[in-house]
Amino acid sequence: MEVLIIGAGRIGQAFKYMCEKTGAHVSFFDVDATKIPDMLPLAETVPAADVIFLCVQSFAIRGVLAEITPLIKPGALIVSVAKGIERDTLKTVDQVMAECVKPGQGWGVIIGPMLAEEILEGKGSAGVYVGNDVGSCTRLQSLISPHDLTLECSNDTHGVALAGVLKNIYALALGVADGVGWGANRKGWLVTQAIREMREILALRGADPRTADGPAGLGDLVATGSSPHSRNRTTGETLVKTGEINPLSEGYISLTSLAKMLGDTPREKFIIFSALYKIVIDHKDATEIFRAMV
Repeated sequence: MEVLIIGAGRIGQAFKYMCEKTGAHVSFFDVDATKIPDMLPLAETVPAADVIFLCVQSFAIRGVLAEITPLIKPGALIVSVAKGIERDTLKTVDQVMAECVKPGQGWGVIIGPMLAEEILEGKGSAGVYVGNDVGSCTRLQSLISPHDLTLECSNDTHGVALAGVLKNIYALALGVADGVGWGANRKGWLVTQAIREMREILALRGADPRTADGPAGLGDLVATGSSPHSRNRTTGETLVKTGEINPLSEGYISLTSLAKMLGDTPREKFIIFSALYKIVIDHKDATEIFRAMV
């Protein structure tokens, strides 16, 4: 099996680790060529790849696909692990891929609790796969050992992709909770309320609200909302303590896009989302806003 991983960050390294354990030959590509000694050009690696993992942030997906799509061989599978909303189009990753990939080409998305640091330490992970071909899930299950990635299959394509976006946003809220000094009890309430809001938003977008209860929603939220390795959680905590925000946090990037996506739906209907918007976008005091929620 020839595997190409585009994006040599920590999650790219984690997928390399998982694929090589089952005997696949893995090639890397990154825009920062200094990360990969002797990196081969895409013109050489893309046509040879059976599976291509896009381990880049959501805002880069469209550009990467525009570059590689003419080079991809028939029968190859393109899989994204990104979670986000395009600012200009308000499209989630699944919608971008469906629009950009050639007709008949296999594509999919994996979302779930996949903290790269834990994968690389051999602690395993979990995810849910959706795409334009259900059979591709079985293909990935044979590529990656279940000891490294317990992979479920779903047909709620938009729901899984959107749940990944929502998880990032609510993980940001859990980071804010850490920043204002909330304990486990209050954060337990925050998680339950977050899942309620995620279900409601999924339903509003025509997706299956039960997707919020699976790996793409609750599973990923618990993992990233409690981990020091989570960019979104640490971004929320750092914002409270320093007033600075990480511009690469997908939760932060997606916040205003989700507000636009919800349109005329009253923001106050979602109390955590509304509180987070006031803190991050309107620069309101986090301690006061979170105290008012409960």
